[in-house]
Amino acid sequence: MKSHQVKLSGNMTYFFNDNYGFKPDSGSEIYFVKSNLIKKNILSDIKNFQLYSLKDASAQYNGKRDKNFIRAANNIAYNFSIIITKLKPITVTADGSGNFKTKLPIGKYIVMAQSAHRDKTNLLEIGGMKSFKEISITNNNEIFLNIKCEVEYCAIK
Repeated sequence: MKSHQVKLSGNMTYFFNDNYGFKPDSGSEIYFVKSNLIKKNILSDIKNFQLYSLKDASAQYNGKRDKNFIRAANNIAYNFSIIITKLKPITVTADGSGNFKTKLPIGKYIVMAQSAHRDKTNLLEIGGMKSFKEISITNNNEIFLNIKCEVEYCAIK
């Protein structure tokens, strides 16, 4: 029996400059990994990454980067980003308008969005700024994700 699939769509943009504002983050990749496949210590690192990423954005300018953020970013880079292909994620790529869509079976997922146009100097985000979010796919909900990459961080809403 085939499991029920739920439609998920979204849009990913990045801040270009003050004149043009946000532009489509075409070519960006969005990964969906079942939460139960991810080790608890990696989930903890993802929560720390989310918690400290905005704080780190301002701290890097004054040379007082948060050690919790750097540790979490490094741990995710080693323990999640490197093995993500082994976890067989559902991967979608944002089109020329920054739009993406897919269908997902019911369950809980960690969403990892990687910008094609914004990067940072930490080990995790050197190849593109990242944002994470846990989502629940249920029988009745169609989901839309709005992913915005500001100058210093990305957020999934």
